[in-house]
Amino acid sequence: MNDREKSHAPIVPTKLRNKAAEAGADEVEGRGATTGNLIGQNARRTQSRGSAPNELDRVREAAKRDRKMQFTGLLHHITEERLTSVYRRLRKRAAAGVDGVMWDEYGKGLEEKIRELHSRIHRGAYRPKPTRRTYIRKADGSQRPLGIATIEDKVVQGAVAEVLNAIYEEDFYGFCYGFRRGMSQHDALDALSVALKRKRVNWVLDADIRSFFDSVGHEWIRKFLEHRIGDQRVVRLILKWLHAGVMEEGEWKATERGSPQGATISPLLANMYLYYAFDRWAHHWRNKQASGDVVIVRSRKLHELREELTKRRHDPVPEQGKWLRSVILGFDQYHGVPGNIDALNAFRKAVFRLWRQSLQRRSQKGRVAAAIGRTPRLPRSQPGHSPQSDGDTDGFEGVIGPRGSRCRPRGSSRS
Repeated sequence: MNDREKSHAPIVPTKLRNKAAEAGADEVEGRGATTGNLIGQNARRTQSRGSAPNELDRVREAAKRDRKMQFTGLLHHITEERLTSVYRRLRKRAAAGVDGVMWDEYGKGLEEKIRELHSRIHRGAYRPKPTRRTYIRKADGSQRPLGIATIEDKVVQGAVAEVLNAIYEEDFYGFCYGFRRGMSQHDALDALSVALKRKRVNWVLDADIRSFFDSVGHEWIRKFLEHRIGDQRVVRLILKWLHAGVMEEGEWKATERGSPQGATISPLLANMYLYYAFDRWAHHWRNKQASGDVVIVRSRKLHELREELTKRRHDPVPEQGKWLRSVILGFDQYHGVPGNIDALNAFRKAVFRLWRQSLQRRSQKGRVAAAIGRTPRLPRSQPGHSPQSDGDTDGFEGVIGPRGSRCRPRGSSRS
């Protein structure tokens, strides 16, 4: 993005006025800033003191002007300057890939390495290395696989993602909060809070995509990419990363499905896939078929909390209450910023709802209310002064329907 101008500023959800009930659903869904060129390739100022658009600005404008345009010449945007800029923005202490090379080691003789890498990319001689697989523990006790790419592969993936974001940020809807610059959990919570308080909400539908990064199909990724990306050199680059395989305990394994969770390119591919597989359908359905307002919000925090509550379901109720109290206090301290009190309270109410649902699945269902009554009260959210942070907000779809409407999905029933 051109640092000298203020266009494409993020529009975050705000509280609606008195007649909010009549407003459209999109008014409470943020529309984030487009992810643009960060390496300052703007042309010199013209005599009129205006700033001529840079290369990615022109790509962005073309994508916005024609939603069906295929971009056939994108690889030339992968320049030595862009590769260098991406390298300098990588986390310096991030874990090494299969080659064991850390950030500072790769930086020795950087100019020559970038020049040689750039040449291989444009000659078609670039070959990514397998990702190094490691595991982290999930809330339910299972393990989530992570793929750690080499520094070189992170650099190329980051440069490609930067170019493609100039296109897809013009396509993505405002309710897509995950992995997008200028969008965070604060925005998702704010949209949820406004929808629950100001809209004619009667029910909430939760849906989770199980093991999305592990199971997404490569062929569908290619098909969806080719809707917008006509430069087959870029498509082949992405397929190379998907087919590079993983190294686990010294053994190479092929990857026939999935995109490595932790790879630089994976968040963009996930959002692009969901845009075609879910978002476009949901946007059309709520505008053409639903008989009332529908608000869509993506967030992951509550899904992880639901998993942990399932694990703790048979713990003594007072211990569950004590743990949830610490969860809410920690959430408030991390996300508490001025003006965010409504969103924090919405999270607190959602936690209480999930807790009640979890307890109702125990054998002593009739004692749920009494058991909760004997536990310490969950704290009221108090905004603190912790800095904002972009969170991991993908993997959960929340659809909020209007009171009295008939926009439930077919086959579903009220709970």
